[in-house]
Amino acid sequence: MDQTGNSRRKKKPKRKNNINKSVRNYFRSKEHLSNGDVSEEDAKYFMGILTVLREASNDESKELLATNVIEQTKGREIVLSSHQIASKVIENLLEFCSDETLGEYQEAFKADIRSLCLNGFSSHVLEKLISISAMRYLTKNSVEDEPPEKKIKTEDGIPPGNLSQSKSFVETCSKFLLNNLEEFVWDSYANHVIRTCLTTLSGRILEEKVPIPGEWTEMFKEYVARLRDWPFFADFPYQELTSGLLQFLIQALARVDKNTLKSIGGFFTEPNTSETPEEDQESPSKLHKLFSTESSIRFLEVLISVAGNKLFTKIFLRLFQGNFKELSLLKSANFSVQKLLDNMKNKDEFNICFTELEPHFAEILQTGHTGIILALCLACKRLEINQNQFIKSLRRALECPKEGNFAVCVLKLKPHEHVLKDSSNFIHIHGSVILQEMLNFRKPIDIIQSILSISPDQLVTYLNSAKGSFIANAFFSSQFVGEKSRVSFVNHLMNFLVDLAINKFGSRVVECLFEASSGELRGKIVAELAGKINRLQSTPFGFIVSKKLHVNVYKENAKKWNSLHNKVNKDKGRPNAS
Repeated sequence: MDQTGNSRRKKKPKRKNNINKSVRNYFRSKEHLSNGDVSEEDAKYFMGILTVLREASNDESKELLATNVIEQTKGREIVLSSHQIASKVIENLLEFCSDETLGEYQEAFKADIRSLCLNGFSSHVLEKLISISAMRYLTKNSVEDEPPEKKIKTEDGIPPGNLSQSKSFVETCSKFLLNNLEEFVWDSYANHVIRTCLTTLSGRILEEKVPIPGEWTEMFKEYVARLRDWPFFADFPYQELTSGLLQFLIQALARVDKNTLKSIGGFFTEPNTSETPEEDQESPSKLHKLFSTESSIRFLEVLISVAGNKLFTKIFLRLFQGNFKELSLLKSANFSVQKLLDNMKNKDEFNICFTELEPHFAEILQTGHTGIILALCLACKRLEINQNQFIKSLRRALECPKEGNFAVCVLKLKPHEHVLKDSSNFIHIHGSVILQEMLNFRKPIDIIQSILSISPDQLVTYLNSAKGSFIANAFFSSQFVGEKSRVSFVNHLMNFLVDLAINKFGSRVVECLFEASSGELRGKIVAELAGKINRLQSTPFGFIVSKKLHVNVYKENAKKWNSLHNKVNKDKGRPNAS
């Protein structure tokens, strides 16, 4: 599922971090018997450390573990980093090592970068070491002020285990990979090390922007120049390995060189030139080549997310305008439309997109690409345009008459006739989010009335679900939902509050109603709960609500409860609404 709940393309299932399973597979494969440099005793030792590492609860214990374990790897850093079990231990403990220990690994790894890059286990350790070295240098460089005479020098004149050595290590690895770029780009392990180098040299290894050494910037630019000069560069988006590298490259460019990003983005989005006029006549709605493979679509989505205004407009005009319907109905490409809508800032561009898609809401829903409708809704809210038109178009697509309950149709994202026959409590995740977002439109009166027209028992059923409980949050947090509507919402649920409070999700709704209500309405809520306190406290969730709202106190003495809540409101710095 993606962030909007849509089931994206078929992905390989994520591997669970099951240490015991990894170890069993390792010994079953008998790989340890073929590795003469690592004994079975060593393998069992590191297996035990993996188990301890999994149970370590804090950084302090991991630092102590790192000190003891890494000491055992001295002199065998490369051999153990190339071992299936030991490499996992080293990779996980490197970030907890001291600067001196890190320096020892940096010196050891410099001796054989090639074999480290090409090995399926040591390449991960190398990536981790490059990343940690860069982070320590970039984060601590400005605060370290150690007198030069106190620094221990090596034969190269570089102090071991300090920031200068970390900087030098990053540069050495990056330079080596740059010199072997043509070979390493096609290797599945070394390719990922190149990605790490691009991320570190651009400073993207850290979320916040920090000063980057000039040498790193120059080396990064050399990477870009070398890649762009390749005859194969134009084919990079269409192969999984090189597409991934290209995605890292443009994300790094967005950080350090937006002009080059614009140039590369323009290069890959140039109109198709390979089709002949005869081919165009047979397929008049020919899509851009970037929509032809999954890897190139992934690249396009990253490009959209990092593009500046001019490049974004170029992508919009060259690839999407006039093709929105076709792209929205394609299983592979509809996520690109969502990504474009999520990053759209220009109202004129959005109007073009909305106009193209509006007549096809029903068809898009039937195809199951509901994320498109959600993305349009979010854009309407963010850009504050076409909100009323969106509601009308969605109602039309769901074939919901004025007398029908539009809110329920949206929750289920089903046509009105199907909703009438649907007795289940099914809620579509996109439908729930769309309903929540429409409550934040400037004029949500139709949505409010539709929600309040749902029968209380059915509304409680929706609110008692994971997907439906957030409707209450949106209702009470929207600046466009008035006080009278909020009071009506609470009154609508009276006599059903205990049904909400004893539920995992509904209990949070009750707390939301209480917090958003006035003093008089709060008393009314607690009074109902106090009347059924035994049932209320029959579940852990109801018990928590009872404790937070001091229902026991109210049952014993309502005046005492009022005094208590007046005091709580004052302590919070919030005047009592009563």
